[in-house]
Amino acid sequence: MAGCQRTHGRWAARGWCGCGCRDGAGRGCRWCEGGRWRWRCRARRRLVSAAVELRGLCIDTAYGRLVGPLDLNLPAGECVGLVGESGSGKSLTTLALLDLLPEGLRASGTLVVDGAPVPLHGKAHAQLRGRHIGWVPQDPLAALHPMRQVGDQLRETLRYAAGLDRRAAQQRALELIGLVRLPDAAVMLRRYPHQLSGGQRQRVLVALALACGPRCCWLTSPHQRWTRTSVRRCWSCSGNCAPSWAWVCCWSATTWARWRGTPTG
Repeated sequence: MAGCQRTHGRWAARGWCGCGCRDGAGRGCRWCEGGRWRWRCRARRRLVSAAVELRGLCIDTAYGRLVGPLDLNLPAGECVGLVGESGSGKSLTTLALLDLLPEGLRASGTLVVDGAPVPLHGKAHAQLRGRHIGWVPQDPLAALHPMRQVGDQLRETLRYAAGLDRRAAQQRALELIGLVRLPDAAVMLRRYPHQLSGGQRQRVLVALALACGPRCCWLTSPHQRWTRTSVRRCWSCSGNCAPSWAWVCCWSATTWARWRGTPTG
């Protein structure tokens, strides 16, 4: 850790070298070995290559085009705001990215993940859903299963999508509930969706999106039922637990977009 102490000692005291690596001794860090800052760091290169890019997205019907062409570059660790009035196509863009468009709508374009192009249809794209692309829907009550406890839904996602065993899934579910700042995690996992408030249900959806650690997370009207204090706390914990993600937020007003992200269109 001597190299870190000479160059940026305040990070070395925390076990960080200051360039994105946890190991101050130089494991994966070229700074400590005499290289350039950040761009010679293997961890930094991994973050840069994890960016998600959307090229030429178009959504069409038999009667004409609804959305597009749309290009989005989503760098890792950044938040992008997609702003538009109701009916402008924000939700359709999200559904097209997840290959969940309703019948009669057709999407075309290319999704680039880790530098590899992936068509918006087919098995390869379906494997990205959840594991590489997360989604927080606008209506949390409709998105959660009304007959199953919150803990059951979280554990099922962790076991079958993230590949954890039963004990690890339970522990991770408790951690996720804590990350989204819900009190009494053990009690919260035993509750049904109708026993939660609207803001609590939306936080549960954020926890479900965090479960598989996707590269990109889309949030549709994420602050609709939250106070300003709750929004700031959630964004703080999201940035801490997923600093290398690309965040896309769909807003109908520019108020939150100006504060948290960059309006795109």
